[in-house]
Amino acid sequence: MSVAKCKQEVSNREFRSWQIKFIEEWNTPSRSDHYLMQIAQKMDAYVVKLKPGKNIDLLKYVLPFSFKRKKEETTEEKGKRSKSIWHGFLGLKQDEK
Repeated sequence: MSVAKCKQEVSNREFRSWQIKFIEEWNTPSRSDHYLMQIAQKMDAYVVKLKPGKNIDLLKYVLPFSFKRKKEETTEEKGKRSKSIWHGFLGLKQDEK
């Protein structure tokens, strides 16, 4: 689906639910992640020269992801941002205070 078609067919609420779903899935390994973790496990076993039959925990190779939350804006900051956006749209100069 192209971006233009996605903008026409997907509502904002559905888009936000997609974002939440994808953020929650970052720390859950998928099938391809398991393949990559197995490759890392085998390479680690060869480099460290462990016994070929020895099991190494795959969870050791999971990379944790985190998302930084934006700090909440105060009412004054929201007002200043809104004013600056409208002044930009209208081509007005902002008041210097």
